Amino acid sequence: MQHPPEPKLEQLWQRQHWPTWALMVGVYGAWIALMNYASLLSWWLVSPLCALLLCLHGSIQHELIHGHPSPWKRLNDALGWPPLSMWIPYFQYRDHHRLHHQTSVLTQPGLDPESYYHWPSNWHSMGGIMQTLWWLNHTFIGRMIIGPWLVIGIFLHSEVKQLAKGKLYDWRNWGLHLILVSVMMMWLHSQGVLWWQYLVFCVWPGLSLTLARSYAEHRPGNNNHERCAIVE
Repeated sequence: MQHPPEPKLEQLWQRQHWPTWALMVGVYGAWIALMNYASLLSWWLVSPLCALLLCLHGSIQHELIHGHPSPWKRLNDALGWPPLSMWIPYFQYRDHHRLHHQTSVLTQPGLDPESYYHWPSNWHSMGGIMQTLWWLNHTFIGRMIIGPWLVIGIFLHSEVKQLAKGKLYDWRNWGLHLILVSVMMMWLHSQGVLWWQYLVFCVWPGLSLTLARSYAEHRPGNNNHERCAIVE
């Protein structure tokens, strides 16, 4: 049975990636509006709304990394620059995520930069506290509560080692990121939002929502088909 062709307007809507453009405008616009009035609202309201926006912003950055919505790479990169999540430079995220897609064995430690697993030798060399934290991270509640701090800590630790190599590319990316974060923090402060409030009430729950997806998306398996789940 053949399905009727999609209306031309709907075809144009999808072909030009207008849903992604609309989401991008909506997320950036809603974030600016929310932060503009955050000091007048309760954090019980601001926190979940901002967390949702930061999670969506991460999804937008993911689409930009994969070449959507525009055919121009420089434009896509520029649209991903705003550091709403504070902790990760866009270009570093882009490079890490591309390595994730280039690896032939998803979730394998040492190959997949987005793996949460460890080789037995590395596991046994950890202290009891770190083993407990990683064990908790493999539970859903643990991934939501302590997962963000583990992810940020491990990422920053690896970036410090990378910066120590003195590559101009990494220093330039971090320099741009810190400038943008400083500008954003000054604007937030002018709106009555302190940096620690934004970190605790927005970034933390926002990354928790993002990690909820990764919790279901990748897991160990005998082949890559068993290691991936489609999350929509």
